[in-house]
Amino acid sequence: MNRPGRRVRENLLEGPVGPALVRLTGPMVLAIVSTSVSALVDSWFVGRLGSRELSVLGFTYPVVLVLTNLAMGLGVGTASVLARALGGGSEERVRPLVAHNLELGAALSLAVGALGMLTVGPLFRQLGATEEVMPLLRAYMTVWYLGMPVQFVAMIANSAVRSTGETRVSASALILAAVLGAAVDPLLIFGWGPFPRLEVVGAAWAALIGRSAGLCISVWFLLRERMVGWKGAGPRLRSWGDVLSVAVPATVSRLAF
Repeated sequence: MNRPGRRVRENLLEGPVGPALVRLTGPMVLAIVSTSVSALVDSWFVGRLGSRELSVLGFTYPVVLVLTNLAMGLGVGTASVLARALGGGSEERVRPLVAHNLELGAALSLAVGALGMLTVGPLFRQLGATEEVMPLLRAYMTVWYLGMPVQFVAMIANSAVRSTGETRVSASALILAAVLGAAVDPLLIFGWGPFPRLEVVGAAWAALIGRSAGLCISVWFLLRERMVGWKGAGPRLRSWGDVLSVAVPATVSRLAF
């Protein structure tokens, strides 16, 4: 089994630049496209329910975008710190860094989810939601907020995989999440077969199921490569500080969008 540092050297530090760029970016382009197509499929199925249900996706889109960018900011910080540790030969820091930042993602996601649950009503009323739509919005966002730990941890785990240069594994996790979410969409939205008819809330559950499957791939890779561990770990605050020093500016720049 290759050590993560050896994998980084093979994927990122050795060989011609051109082929390496194609090898690294190609899978991620497919992952981004699949994610976008999945969102389109999600909207198409929900649109079959009616304009009121489709408006739920419209109201929740900016909020979901903010939540996603928070998770992506942590992912950027994780990938940056881990790639430097691996590429610089500091492999002894990798396992505690991964473990500590998975903990950080879980803790922050619980805090964000709790805050979100408490502010669903005031937030969406300020965005112009009517009382007719509020029950659907509350049910939809409840699933999202309950699933925040999965989203944050999945983003950090996927970024840790990507820091080794294994974009095929990283992309596979994202593609599986998108494809599975799109496939489960009609089953839960319309209640096909043995599945319950959840309508627009089913779309939120489908997305959570897809993200959970993607998380499993990333965690499998990290465990296989022995990149997670607390033995010999330094202070958590040091690990968190290293990642947040990159994650906070990255998050702010993304949130500006």
